[in-house]
Amino acid sequence: MTTDELKKQLGDHKWSLLIGLAMLAMVALGYNIARKIDEGDGRKVAAQRATIALLTDENNQLTTRVNQLEIALELAKMEKQDITAALAQERSDTVKLMEKVAFYERVMAPEKTQEGFVVEGVKVTPGNSQQLYHVSMVLLQQSTSKRVLRGKLNIAFVGEQNGETVTLSTSDDKLTSDDIAYRFKFFQAVNTSVTLPEGFTPQEIVLTTTVYQYNTRKGNYTLSVPWNVAVDDQNEEEKEMQGHQ
Repeated sequence: MTTDELKKQLGDHKWSLLIGLAMLAMVALGYNIARKIDEGDGRKVAAQRATIALLTDENNQLTTRVNQLEIALELAKMEKQDITAALAQERSDTVKLMEKVAFYERVMAPEKTQEGFVVEGVKVTPGNSQQLYHVSMVLLQQSTSKRVLRGKLNIAFVGEQNGETVTLSTSDDKLTSDDIAYRFKFFQAVNTSVTLPEGFTPQEIVLTTTVYQYNTRKGNYTLSVPWNVAVDDQNEEEKEMQGHQ
């Protein structure tokens, strides 16, 4: 049956009513479809919001954990630095104690070391005025006899001045007001001050002496110490030296 036939059979009034009902059905169907689509979108949005909330909470927890770990790492670094500093101080104290023990052992028990006259602990300290230096050292007798040793110690400063190698000596150049004489049985500390000329750059200290036991000449002694070692390496006990008796 065609549309025209149906229209003639129902009449204009019924036909319009049918068309109206069909349009209402279509509107209702479209509304229901749109409502279901909207409900689906709403559930998706709610699920997405819940997911975002969960992710945000997880991100906050991870951020807090990262901050805690960073703080713990910094505390561990600080603790490590403190431990390292403490160990370094312990090593330094141990070395100093061992140096003292070795020093007194050489004084009181020379049979454990070589015999003879020895100079140790050569140290140079800059003074208050320019070119003024304080020189200190310890003279030891490493001999079982422990008889009195005496003599005069000469300190020579080898360096450069005006492009030339120059040697300045306490005995020849009067760098000190008094001769450096010694007389001891076990050990003797020597402290003296020298004023080096301006423009002189010291490179080495050379100590020389003729050792006497009473009036008997026992031999000559020579010790060379680099200037930077004497000035900078204050804790070194053994110096490079050579000597004979």
